[in-house]
Amino acid sequence: MKQKNWLVQLPLSGKIMIAVVMAIACWQLFVPPIVGLADNGDYGRVMKIGSLVLPAMEYESQFYNYINLKYIVHPEESSVWYGTSQLLLVKGAVIANQLFTHNGLFDLRIMGAVHTLLFLLGIIGLLWATRNVKRIVRIPIYLLFVFIFCDVAYIAHFNSFYSEPGGYVFLFMLLAVTGIIVSLQPQENNGKIWLYLFFIFATLFVTSKAQNVFLSLPLAVLLILLARGSFKPAYSKLGVILSLSLVLISVLYYAFGRPKEVIQCNIYHMVFSDILHNTTTPAADLESMGLDQSYLKLAGTNWFTLGIPIREESFQNDFFGKVGYGIILKFYATHPMRMMETANRGAIAAFSSRPGHMGNYEKSAGYPPRAKSNKFSTWSGWKDGLPDAVKSPFMIVYLLTNILIWWLRKRKYSVDSPERMVGNLHLT
Repeated sequence: MKQKNWLVQLPLSGKIMIAVVMAIACWQLFVPPIVGLADNGDYGRVMKIGSLVLPAMEYESQFYNYINLKYIVHPEESSVWYGTSQLLLVKGAVIANQLFTHNGLFDLRIMGAVHTLLFLLGIIGLLWATRNVKRIVRIPIYLLFVFIFCDVAYIAHFNSFYSEPGGYVFLFMLLAVTGIIVSLQPQENNGKIWLYLFFIFATLFVTSKAQNVFLSLPLAVLLILLARGSFKPAYSKLGVILSLSLVLISVLYYAFGRPKEVIQCNIYHMVFSDILHNTTTPAADLESMGLDQSYLKLAGTNWFTLGIPIREESFQNDFFGKVGYGIILKFYATHPMRMMETANRGAIAAFSSRPGHMGNYEKSAGYPPRAKSNKFSTWSGWKDGLPDAVKSPFMIVYLLTNILIWWLRKRKYSVDSPERMVGNLHLT
């Protein structure tokens, strides 16, 4: 008997959800006024390697204020290698663009289409994995999913060259594979295929952005547990091998995937955009790091501020020759309260969904510089509107909720129950 395809096996509520997600994403990304996320200076890392350049225009239209939809396809030698799995999507989008257009221009909405397609594939996998969950549980989850993950705070990234949307869609593909592994019985599986797919999407996710590298360890542990718990005992060894490979790739990526310029950019921001910007004693802070007082004038600037001396040989030698991550760690070790303040600002920033200094519209749409779209923004509007004093504790409560779900699912539900599978996905 011929097996039904995955879409046919989905309940009606799942099929409706796919249509709703597609409609919301297309409304934001492709229906005027087009929504995206303006360049903060990071586009160039990926664009040059992807054989794309921005047409000549004034600085104010290039960065922060507006999105630009048209780029010139122009292969050129890039002086900076920036390792990210997002390059696979950019290269794929450029190739797809050239199949349909022959005018030498690239439309940013092709990136939006690529991201949307992968996002939908991940959602279909998740819906299939949860198809047997009771309707009273399943439908509220669907509604909450659409409400949160289709918010403009996330979807706007799809029309951009940032590496975040790549990590976002690879994460959903990874979640889909995880859900399928947990939901299928061992005898239904071709176990090796699913373990390899988990490894592939986990690798793509952790190498999309350097910050994701540290998630390779919990993902490696999860891969081992899935191999031991969901498949034949013979697959446990494969799970260990793939997990160790994932960690090794992550270490190599972190060591060699970030060019010198990106490392210097991070150090500059830590010192001038954070330490010296958020202090009442900038002179003392400079002295503590062994730096000259002449750097006081750079406090509050960032790597992309016009006129800063980052390319000058003297600055390269006198600043970057002295300051590295070790100096910054030493500063925080001797100033523990400053470290707590930085951690608190980081928690608040992590809780906030939308960069306040980057616009969502084209200049031709007639909106003011750095204007934000309100298309499907209820979730991010509510979350970002919470007082800062609530945001850090909220993150702690979320972690405690994870622990509670883990405990409940172990005590209440059997190994193969759909409810326990939902708990697994939440924790992942």
